[in-house]
Amino acid sequence: MTEDEKKLLVQKAQSAGLELSPYLVACGLTKVIKAPITYFDRQGIAQLARVGNNINQITKAVNMANLDRRLFDEAIQQIEELQELLYEITRGK
Repeated sequence: MTEDEKKLLVQKAQSAGLELSPYLVACGLTKVIKAPITYFDRQGIAQLARVGNNINQITKAVNMANLDRRLFDEAIQQIEELQELLYEITRGK
């Protein structure tokens, strides 16, 4: 930590009515720090997106052909679950 960073933290701690150590503990216990997305995470996200797109195209073709949707209801549900998972991953949750 640089001297400037320490000064800023001390100022913030004082503004909160705390000493530096309790202030840092409180910050560390209450703030969620998101881990950076790794190269492998990005590859997995991209793959999930491709799978979702492929399933969406298949579903569209099935709907246009007026085929029995009962066979595809589970696939549609899985698409929605994949989309939710992809959203959560990209938002760091």
